[in-house]
Amino acid sequence: MLEPVAWEDTGSLGPGLFENKNFERAIKSQSAAFPRAAVAGPLPNRLSGSARASAQPTEFLVRMFPFSKKDLRGGGACRPTPALQSGLHWHAVCGAPPRQWPMGMSDRESEHMISARFTKSVTLAALTALALHVGSGRASAESVLRVAMTAADIPDYTGAPDQGYEGYRFAGYTIYDALALWDLSSSDKAAGITPGLATSWTVDPQNNKRWIYKLRQGVTFHDGCAWNADSAIWNFARVMDPKSSGYNPRHVGQMGTYVVNVASVDKIDDYTIAINTKMPSSLFPYEMAMYYMISNCAVQKAGNDYNLYAQHPSGTGPYKFDKVVPHERLELVKNDRYWNPQRIPKQDRLVLLPMPEASTRAAALLSGQVDFVEAPSPDTIPRLKAAGMNIVMVPYPHNWDYLLRADVPPFNDIRVRQAANYAMNRQDMVDMLQGVAVAADETLIKTQPWYGKPVAYDYDPEKAKALLTEAKCMPCTIKVGISTSGSGQMQPLPMNELVKEQLEAVGFKVNLEPMDWNALIGVFLAGSKKSDYNAINFSMAPIDPVQGILKKWMTDYAPPACCNWGAFTDPKIDKLGAEALGEFDEGKRNALLTKMNEQAVADASELYIVHDLNPRALSPKLSGFVQAQSWFQDLTPIVVHP
Repeated sequence: MLEPVAWEDTGSLGPGLFENKNFERAIKSQSAAFPRAAVAGPLPNRLSGSARASAQPTEFLVRMFPFSKKDLRGGGACRPTPALQSGLHWHAVCGAPPRQWPMGMSDRESEHMISARFTKSVTLAALTALALHVGSGRASAESVLRVAMTAADIPDYTGAPDQGYEGYRFAGYTIYDALALWDLSSSDKAAGITPGLATSWTVDPQNNKRWIYKLRQGVTFHDGCAWNADSAIWNFARVMDPKSSGYNPRHVGQMGTYVVNVASVDKIDDYTIAINTKMPSSLFPYEMAMYYMISNCAVQKAGNDYNLYAQHPSGTGPYKFDKVVPHERLELVKNDRYWNPQRIPKQDRLVLLPMPEASTRAAALLSGQVDFVEAPSPDTIPRLKAAGMNIVMVPYPHNWDYLLRADVPPFNDIRVRQAANYAMNRQDMVDMLQGVAVAADETLIKTQPWYGKPVAYDYDPEKAKALLTEAKCMPCTIKVGISTSGSGQMQPLPMNELVKEQLEAVGFKVNLEPMDWNALIGVFLAGSKKSDYNAINFSMAPIDPVQGILKKWMTDYAPPACCNWGAFTDPKIDKLGAEALGEFDEGKRNALLTKMNEQAVADASELYIVHDLNPRALSPKLSGFVQAQSWFQDLTPIVVHP
């Protein structure tokens, strides 16, 4: 066995990790795009340009190291360096670089190809490191739950997650709590909110812009800092007050939308605060289920340097931070002193691995390298089932759609928006996904009380053509931003190709522009006026009427206030929304929200396509998981059996 070696060069496009499904052909080919590789696996001898590679794709890992395009075009020289993974015996490879890119590919196209292949999987080395970790004596004494996420990188874990709601799911509600939490205990109904770090909240009967929150007593952060009114007020200031010592501009970008209606926060006593809103907001408690409380003591100990805080982050959640390997894995351990005894984790350690490539996640589960997989691709589900894996699916508030820019042509014309909706053969999409989705008639799902009786845009390509002709938009050219993976994005590349095909069949001309998920989140947060996209494929979370209706369609919630990306406006919706926010009777408020939702559908305010059924694949070693009708899930009940 060779000593551990890795390869590097002086150029850099940045490190990447890639699982090659046809390794033998790639190594043998003179046009292989990857001249630098270190291979961990069962291969008996060192590989060369005419390598023997008889192992199955799931039996080995390939780690790519930094290289520059001059290397790929024939320049540069491989040279060994100290191994990145001590104790790992690598089979070292230095394949022959290609002389030219195929079919006259341009420099820009070749760079895009490199980038695309890099982003296929960011975590193969993490699996190798994880295999070493769980093979250690400590790991054998622990129960370890290993989760493969769809995220391309580790979500921020300092109390303001990125990577979409997957970041909230795995790096938010694990480490941190909010004043309210989501009740994730049932698969039978859409999740609602329940007390968290606050035991109760009521609107002041004398002032409907003042909410009184009673805080939970006896709770401490993981670092021992006390949870009380002072820490609560500090947490609001870190996002709301630029003069606060704990102010964090990045947290403002991620969490500011949840406090956009907060005017001030007052301390009544050590365990009671009053939150004053800028306008009546009967749905305000939903916002407080999304706003994490972090340890003010830990930030202050770090000198208000959030980079230092990230080395020892501290919340009150059921898991505590243990360690992170950048771009590879985040490790949490159970908080055995969690304030809710029923939610003390039933595992000792939770390991979170970013794996944006669906085939990589499936291979990792089949080979026993992970236990829990997010969003397996439909074509892998039969194989996973045959191997004894448990597949769980339930509907949840999710919409895989196109947000449309409604303030400029062509989607400022309702006829064009309607035409796009009539062009959709949603059942074709469901069939392509092999039943892991349902057709979407609107943003909400039927188990939510504001669904109503919206108009339906049944598949009618002739009507779509007629509407485009009437709107004098034939062909109707649009540019659509899409992601290559990401939280809630399902299988975005093949799905978007099908949408493109259906739209073009009726007269649209669609230019799809793929990007990393976090880049697309940036486009969304900036708002449509900051880019040249006519639409973005951005799955959203209508988990409550604030996120699913009010902030999505009211004029006042255009970025940076929140989520009306396309600058959509309808005075009827704005009027109904204002009435709903000022209505504290739940029944009357729900009636107003239902009318709002029905009007948004009548306006064809977005392109409705499908709702995800949220498939997950679990090892048969796991028990106790309850899949909630929510973007968020509770991992604490999961038992890992030997």
